[in-house]
Amino acid sequence: MRAIALSLCLGLALAAPVTVAEQGAPIHRDGFNKIPQNILDGLDALRRDHPGDTETAWLKDSRFPADGSTGNALQNFRAHDGEYQGFELVATQDITQRMRVIYLVLNYERQPHFVKFTAYRTDKEWVVLQLDLNLDVAAMEAALANMPHN
Repeated sequence: MRAIALSLCLGLALAAPVTVAEQGAPIHRDGFNKIPQNILDGLDALRRDHPGDTETAWLKDSRFPADGSTGNALQNFRAHDGEYQGFELVATQDITQRMRVIYLVLNYERQPHFVKFTAYRTDKEWVVLQLDLNLDVAAMEAALANMPHN
């Protein structure tokens, strides 16, 4: 009887819809809260297979206008690496009280892609100052190895 109840509970848990916040591996909530809303909005657009909207959200109010290059890169990831399957927070680093670096892994069917955001908090919101979508594994490892540990 317990086995049936356990199977039923697991089945219901696995069938539950997944939100952007729950995509990928478990994320520590305090780290997740450090991801600016415009980045989360872009990840939600990516989940819905709207790479152009992803770029627009990520670069909202940025000095660098959305020119389609990030959306095109995301389309290429999908074409070559399969369906987008969610993201994982690798690390965040507060450079100052108003400047933060966020490292994410975008998981696709065949391989992950690393992305680095450098964001600045204005009086109203976080703005992406720099977006590096083409980090390779070695670059990601080097960046994380050089981060101070608080």
